[in-house]
Amino acid sequence: MQVLPGPSAFLTSLVGSGFPTDKFLFLGFLPKKGLENYLKRFKDLEATIIFYESPQRILKTLDVIEKIFGNIDIVIAREISKIYEEYLRGKLNEIKEKLKNKKLKGEITVVLGS
Repeated sequence: MQVLPGPSAFLTSLVGSGFPTDKFLFLGFLPKKGLENYLKRFKDLEATIIFYESPQRILKTLDVIEKIFGNIDIVIAREISKIYEEYLRGKLNEIKEKLKNKKLKGEITVVLGS
């Protein structure tokens, strides 16, 4: 077996976020059902949390995150290692406001500050 390094959106997003990298949890794609109960398990976790989300669900997911975690620092990373790569950094309510009028496409990684 041979292993080759390659770009990994979650790891690149973590490092690019500027949040602590010593303890992190990567959740992959979040469940479509029971999202609030799923995320409540991580409320008191002292680690940076990373997950993938679709452009169609991002605002709804951010609403659930705000309900559970409050107005935390987050980073939205899009299209990592591609021509339209973008990082949106700030408080959750600021990021939600920026995304409301933006037509998002492509891969989205969300990083929650600890």
